[in-house]
Amino acid sequence: MYAKTLYKPEFPDDIKARIKEYTKKKLPHYFIYAKDKESVQVESHTNSLVNKLDSIIVSPRLRSYIFKFDDNEKKNVDCYKWLMTNQDFHWKSEYLDITKKYYELSLKYHFKIDAMSTVLLSHENLSKSKLRSKTMYKKIIDETKSELSGSGLTDEEIADILIWFLFKKTNSKQKDLLWLCYGNIMLENLKSKSIKKKTKEVQCVDCGKWIEVKLKNNKVARCEDCKKNRKVIKTVNMEQNN
Repeated sequence: MYAKTLYKPEFPDDIKARIKEYTKKKLPHYFIYAKDKESVQVESHTNSLVNKLDSIIVSPRLRSYIFKFDDNEKKNVDCYKWLMTNQDFHWKSEYLDITKKYYELSLKYHFKIDAMSTVLLSHENLSKSKLRSKTMYKKIIDETKSELSGSGLTDEEIADILIWFLFKKTNSKQKDLLWLCYGNIMLENLKSKSIKKKTKEVQCVDCGKWIEVKLKNNKVARCEDCKKNRKVIKTVNMEQNN
């Protein structure tokens, strides 16, 4: 038998130079979504096909325009507070045990919640799907609430602690368990604030970017950049025709 060779082929110099060019760069912009990278770790947004998906696919997350205020109202109110029962909430060090326990349970049930959601969304009969969801999620909800209520706090107080910690303190993405167990409380709090939308989002007909306009404005069809570009093109065409 022949011994295994230790020879490692080398890249040609021109190929090696091109590879080095890219390895020095930051990660592509879409890694913000694919690998949960921060904006400082990736390249700027480009007009590549993958990055264009960001402007085409509407994010399911709560959008900022839901929380707009009248001119005479305070602009510095944190959005997450609308989900809380007590908007004058103040953090206490003893709440840390609750957040630690929450993260343990979140890691424990993360994949199970995802798998259940996929099954339920693909289910043909929606009414049966809702019934199954109550059964499938009941154990997770009961265990989570039982573990977290050991502190003697109410569900509303626990929800406020988790909302403040996950939205304000850490801006964590691990909120599935929070919505599953305390989503009804958060929804009622949101409804009670009587928030009225004053703006809407429309998509630019040229570049596809989403822009915010007043609710009753039906004339805007382009973002500011595309509007300027269109004006320049129009001016150039007029000069050429003259």
